Amino acid sequence: MNTKSKSAIFAAGIVGTVLLGTSGSHAQGNISGRWIGSDNSVLVIRGSEWTHPARGTATIRKGRTGGIDVFYHQYQGMKCSYRVHTAAGGEILVLEPSDALQSFEFCPSGRFSRRD
Repeated sequence: MNTKSKSAIFAAGIVGTVLLGTSGSHAQGNISGRWIGSDNSVLVIRGSEWTHPARGTATIRKGRTGGIDVFYHQYQGMKCSYRVHTAAGGEILVLEPSDALQSFEFCPSGRFSRRD
């Protein structure tokens, strides 16, 4: 197995751990799915991919403080950082910004309802 393959497997393991809900004390279960925000926008999370309704796709990685960081593909340098929790048995996703200065246009936050 080459170094690139090992790195990809390691990165997938880290993202998998975050997405399985071990990133916060109140996290429960997997955050993959279709999520509806209070403004009726749809945020789609599948594995390590995040799709914002207006800003396109991004990659999810484990953040420095145990949460997640979201890096947009089309917007170089655009990053969102979150503490992630679920509630109601995984039916509610809570995204709490861990960077108070991040863009509200790119970085939705608050409570999202599961719509799979």
